[in-house]
Amino acid sequence: MSRMTEETLISTKEAAQRMRVSDRTIRNWIDSGQLEAITVGGCTIRTSVEALARMAKPCQTKSDSPVTAALATHESDRVRMQQEHGLTF
Repeated sequence: MSRMTEETLISTKEAAQRMRVSDRTIRNWIDSGQLEAITVGGCTIRTSVEALARMAKPCQTKSDSPVTAALATHESDRVRMQQEHGLTF
């Protein structure tokens, strides 16, 4: 998970809001290895917008996927994800 050190880290709560799932679901995805995350300061868990995009991309079937749209709640995230991950919205 060394590549996460240069990515934009977000809390599990923010990740849950972006994915429109519960915080517990995000934590379950992290525990099962489906979603990359790091621990900061011993107990604070952080994931990244990019990790969410990598997780969502394989299940994306349409450019108007609700998962994809939820990831890019801010215009700067939307532009960056389009450029870096080839996502369309």
